[in-house]
Amino acid sequence: MASGSGISAEQIAHSRLTKVFRFLKELDELRNPVQRDTSSYPAVLEIDEWPVHPCIEIRRGDPNADEGPNESADEAEMVPLIRVKRVQLSPCPKPPPVLDSWLKPNWHIIEAEPEVLTVRNLPDKKAGSIAIRFADDAERVVAFAEWKARRATWAVGERPAVAAREIFERIHALWMTVQREGNRLELVVADGMLCVPNLVIKHPVLFQKVTLAFNANVPEFTFTPGTEKIELYKALLRLVPEIDGRIIAALDQELDERPVEPLGGLGASGFFRRVIQGSFREGEYLEAKPSGRDVPEGPSLWREPMVLLRPRTAGLTSTLDYIVEDLERKESAVPEGLVRIVGVETGSESPHSPGIDEALVRPTSGDPQPDILFSKPANHEQYEIAARLAKSNAVLVQGPPGTGKTHTIANLIGYLLAQGKTVLVTAHTTKALRVLRGQLDEALQPLCLSVLDSDVESQAELSHAAQEIASRLSRSDAAFLRRQAALLRAERQKQLKNAAALRQQLRDARFSEIDEIVVGGEGTSPIEASKRVKADAGRDGWVPGPVRPGVLCPLSDSEVFQLYASQGAISPGDELQLSIEQPLLEKLVSPADFRMLAQEKDGAAKRSQAHRTDLWDSHVATEYASTHLQQLHQRVAMTAVFLSEPQNWLREVLFAGWTGGGHAQAWEELIEAINSLTAAAGNAQTFIIAYGPELPNDIGSPEIKIKLTALVRFLENGGTIGFRTRITKRDWHRLIEKCRVEGRPPRTLDEFRSLLVLAKVVEERERLRARWRRAVETLGGPEVQSLGSMPERAAQSYASEIRARLDWRKNVWEPLIAELTVSGFRWLNWLGEHPPVAGDYGELTRVQNAASGRLAEIVEAQAALIKQKELAAALQEQRAYLSRFPKSDAASVLIEAMDSWNTDNYEEACRELIRLEGLREVFTNRRALLAKLDPSAPAWAQAITNRQKPHDAIKPPGLEVGSAWRWRSWLEELDRRAAVSIPDLQERLTATERDLRRLAAKIIEHETWAAQRERTKLSQQQALVGFVQTLRKVGKGTGKYAPDLLRHARQLLADARHAVPVWIMPLNRVYESFDPRERKFDVVIIDEASQSDVSALAALYLGREHVVVGDKEQVTPDAVGQKLDQVQRLISTDLREIPNSHLYDGQTSIYDLAETAFGGVVALREHFRCVSEIIQFSNHLSYNQAILPLREPDSAIVRPAVVTHRVNGLRDK
Repeated sequence: MASGSGISAEQIAHSRLTKVFRFLKELDELRNPVQRDTSSYPAVLEIDEWPVHPCIEIRRGDPNADEGPNESADEAEMVPLIRVKRVQLSPCPKPPPVLDSWLKPNWHIIEAEPEVLTVRNLPDKKAGSIAIRFADDAERVVAFAEWKARRATWAVGERPAVAAREIFERIHALWMTVQREGNRLELVVADGMLCVPNLVIKHPVLFQKVTLAFNANVPEFTFTPGTEKIELYKALLRLVPEIDGRIIAALDQELDERPVEPLGGLGASGFFRRVIQGSFREGEYLEAKPSGRDVPEGPSLWREPMVLLRPRTAGLTSTLDYIVEDLERKESAVPEGLVRIVGVETGSESPHSPGIDEALVRPTSGDPQPDILFSKPANHEQYEIAARLAKSNAVLVQGPPGTGKTHTIANLIGYLLAQGKTVLVTAHTTKALRVLRGQLDEALQPLCLSVLDSDVESQAELSHAAQEIASRLSRSDAAFLRRQAALLRAERQKQLKNAAALRQQLRDARFSEIDEIVVGGEGTSPIEASKRVKADAGRDGWVPGPVRPGVLCPLSDSEVFQLYASQGAISPGDELQLSIEQPLLEKLVSPADFRMLAQEKDGAAKRSQAHRTDLWDSHVATEYASTHLQQLHQRVAMTAVFLSEPQNWLREVLFAGWTGGGHAQAWEELIEAINSLTAAAGNAQTFIIAYGPELPNDIGSPEIKIKLTALVRFLENGGTIGFRTRITKRDWHRLIEKCRVEGRPPRTLDEFRSLLVLAKVVEERERLRARWRRAVETLGGPEVQSLGSMPERAAQSYASEIRARLDWRKNVWEPLIAELTVSGFRWLNWLGEHPPVAGDYGELTRVQNAASGRLAEIVEAQAALIKQKELAAALQEQRAYLSRFPKSDAASVLIEAMDSWNTDNYEEACRELIRLEGLREVFTNRRALLAKLDPSAPAWAQAITNRQKPHDAIKPPGLEVGSAWRWRSWLEELDRRAAVSIPDLQERLTATERDLRRLAAKIIEHETWAAQRERTKLSQQQALVGFVQTLRKVGKGTGKYAPDLLRHARQLLADARHAVPVWIMPLNRVYESFDPRERKFDVVIIDEASQSDVSALAALYLGREHVVVGDKEQVTPDAVGQKLDQVQRLISTDLREIPNSHLYDGQTSIYDLAETAFGGVVALREHFRCVSEIIQFSNHLSYNQAILPLREPDSAIVRPAVVTHRVNGLRDK
């Protein structure tokens, strides 16, 4: 989509999102300004003020140069930076008894100075009371002095322990705060106090994140560093105008290459010296912390280590900077959910669903879906979430309390992992995420890393995940896993069908007493059906069961009667023979042919006796069929008749063609003359028709031709007929006078040409007549006068006769003899046995004699011999064909008849085949009706097939087929309903659903690890293993190479992160862990989204698809301490074109913002946590009674679950 100005939707989205994230960056700076001093931190512990005591251990100084990398196979625990044990305080010495009642209170407190009462009033019987002074008893004074000395000695030794105990208690309070608000606060060890008085800056510049752990067994607290990079407070340095950004970058790079620790020794001091002296012209490094009056007026820096509890804000600031940078590059695609939030239409559909009230009351179905894999029990809403995510890439889920949000997210993670996707699950607090990883299947847990409160636990979990991933990848084959998953999917499809059938059976069983029995669309109540079954049993109970429920009889009444009638037309024996394959008549020798073969068998034996073996090539002759030889002989005999031509002149032509040479050449020339004259006459016809030339009769044609030829040549050369030619060429003029063209003398060149053409034709006709007279007429052929005035026309028909006889030997006889020779007959040998014949045409007579006479007997003898072999082969072939029908009675009879040459039995067997074929239609129709009946009533079809009584007659036992069918359907359905066990069905369904979840879990496991194998590159796998091994080498973290090893570990971790497809961490950890310019997840899931404000858009930017889970009826973000007027000023300045910009005030949740753009809510409504009485109040107050409590009331241990208690209001006080 593009706007009217030609700007594309993608450009608009980039522009608007850039504005939004710049606004969020400014909002974050407004909320979390750069700290200039330590007074605003929730807790500050100054380490130098701690007492020196054995229970307080502080690892100071540079790494030990004498300690190398840890080479042990077992992981050594990293030595904490700080270890504080609880001090066992010794009690104050007890005063002697003589001092009883004389010491003032708090004498046992170490800070108090022990004092005594100077005077005491004691009761007296006589005086009532008497005053006794302390100094009156010298023993008491001495005892007090001695005890006070002992106490002073105790106090001197105990004061460090008391101070250490106070430090322990302060750390305990700090630990409680971290446990409660660890998602919002973090602990760091800081040093390098930078003081710039004119900018009111007095703050450490070097931080190291630590994890505070409590070991209750000792008890002790430890501050342990992680693998994170030592942090330079760059934001503070940027506040100083005279510090160039390049200097800050150089210091940060130095810290990365040569890391130092805040509690380090000379290395840290050197770094601090370079910071102050390299950043300020007059910067001063102080060797000791100055007193208040000794602080220099210019920039200075000194060592002052401390433990700070600070808000987790640095990660969000960097993430927002990176997002703005990434958007300005316009290289990466913007997530669709964010595009819709800023009001830009996309091509994807946004499925609309009603609000919470309507969404919650929609009917649900938790049936497993074929394409959605959930390894845990799932309801309709979970399947709808997965379907919407695939369709629109952004889903909003409302999860009221106790509706299984964590369970739903765990199901979604498995489903997404099976698709090979990477997932980030985050929330505002760690509480919502703490149990999520445990909800996943054990096979998937190594692929899911939880980074929650404890960095030590997260690091240990990452190490375990790295080892497990590397181990699985080393023994996994993606193709094999895909094949296994495909097999499991096929099995799951079968189980899905089975589960669907069981659900339908269970539903039917529950309503069996009221659901109508439907047969062919007609419903009958169970009561009415049972009555009719009882009443009509005698009339309609003849159809055997079972029958297919719910349908009418597949056969009509007429078809049923036709089926029974077929039993009269076809006997069981016929049906048996028709049911098996029979030989085809067209592939058998007919009875008449078989009878003829039998006869030929005898005749062939006699004829073969006349066989001349010397005239046949035995290797060739047997390759041809007998009929071929017989036909060939007949053709030779018929052709030989041609040799006895009755007309002498044609016999002369035949002989000329037979002998060839000059004889043939003469007849060839005659044919050529005929053809030439025919062509010339045809060409002349054009001139004759056009000019009508006439030649004189008194001049010979040769003379006319010569004169006309000269005349035409003269005219063609430009001459003219005139006076001169009359003098010089008188004979021309005499010819011209006698010739006529169109009844007059010729004048033009064309007229003379027509006369010349006619003269030539006349001359050639005269030549043809002369040649015909000599060649044909003299031999008794047709006379020349019979040819007419145009002899070429009649001669043309004779020319074909002449040609046929000239070429007869070459075209007819020789190919025929060649064919006979190829068939194995030695023609030349046979011809040599015939002597020459006298006469003009003796050779022709000799050949004719050879082609007739005994040749027929010789060929017939050879054919008979071949025929015998053919008969044997034909019968053998037919026998092989018939052997393919071992169960056919007719085939058996045919084989026996052939073996014995019994023509009568052979003919009888063929008639049997014809009879069976005549029953084929009835049999086929019977089989079709039975096949049509069998699926719906197999027992009935079997009874008719086997002709069991009473189904062996030619009529059905009853007349009303439809009524009998309905009777049987009612009876079986009533029996079926009565036999159904609902508990058994439920148990089977439960087991099937359990198998479905098991199969889904295995499919997810196989698909996930296959995708992991394909996704994880060698470099990432090496980074995983290298990270674990590097941490082992770090050991206690006190060695000389520990900083370098930790730096390598951080670099390896950056690569190894891509090998972990699922990360579970709170929002602040997300901002610290991932660079949006480099890493994008396929799916980002935000849980408890109603508690996260609009800054969570930064987390959504990390994913291509989004699932936002929350509940707007629960806790929403607050703006405590936020300057709302400044926020509104930012909104009005930076978010002018953004829809619903007023919602970006810090008090609107990301859930509410997503609700404006994600196109509807999928609401989880099944409540599992509380019994109905407890959740009912919230259900009525906030959810319009749409939550469905599913916990059984009897499962509550405490009863009653709700007790009425009145609380007085203001008016009741």
